[in-house]
Amino acid sequence: MVCANGMVVQPHQCYDGLKGFDFVVVPGGRGVDALREDTALLADLSRFHRAGGLLCSVCTGALILAWAGVLEGRRATTHHSHREKLAPYCQVVDQRVVADGNIITAAGVSASLDLGFVLLERFYGAEVARQVAGRIEYCW
Repeated sequence: MVCANGMVVQPHQCYDGLKGFDFVVVPGGRGVDALREDTALLADLSRFHRAGGLLCSVCTGALILAWAGVLEGRRATTHHSHREKLAPYCQVVDQRVVADGNIITAAGVSASLDLGFVLLERFYGAEVARQVAGRIEYCW
């Protein structure tokens, strides 16, 4: 895969569908609009969600979740420059991280740290999340 800045990402392994994952994080970025027509990806995300999987997004990755049809009737956030674009699909909330059932969305890229702590808390408890935050001197 070639990123918008020309960096090449070479996967070590490819997966058919999204089976066997505890959660999936959908990143955003400049190329997000190209994924609007990726019906295989959108179907995989929708299927994962319907099976009870935890879906997360960072930045404009929330738009991909919206196009997969999983944000309807939900609260979500995204990068401030794309809130209006997300608004037809869900209730847009001006927060760094929004957890609504089995969907967690994070605003801009720096909010991915907050998302990480929400995931730590969900999977390992608040005490572990606090300990990790303390070790990296992060106010959470």
